[in-house]
Amino acid sequence: MQKRQVPAMQALPGGDNPGGVYICENATGEVIYVGKTIGWRERRLRHQQATPWWGEVERVHLLVHRDGDTYAMRDTERALIGLLAPMHNVYGTTGQRTA
Repeated sequence: MQKRQVPAMQALPGGDNPGGVYICENATGEVIYVGKTIGWRERRLRHQQATPWWGEVERVHLLVHRDGDTYAMRDTERALIGLLAPMHNVYGTTGQRTA
């Protein structure tokens, strides 16, 4: 499978390389991964280079944490994983969807 480049997000609040919680969706709009980062640009590049499922990502929504509060980011990430049960998250889920 050829890896696709996810379009760069433009005009993000919080500066050129914001930190926050990101929500990845596939082409059908299903949330497939939720993560957190202190720098979105570097995290996106790491995913593009090393994440086997990154080619499934169609859209990424970034919830910017302007103050860089890593505890708030962690809590937000955990809550969203628990609520959305993304198929590619391991923490807080089984990693498999049930019908």
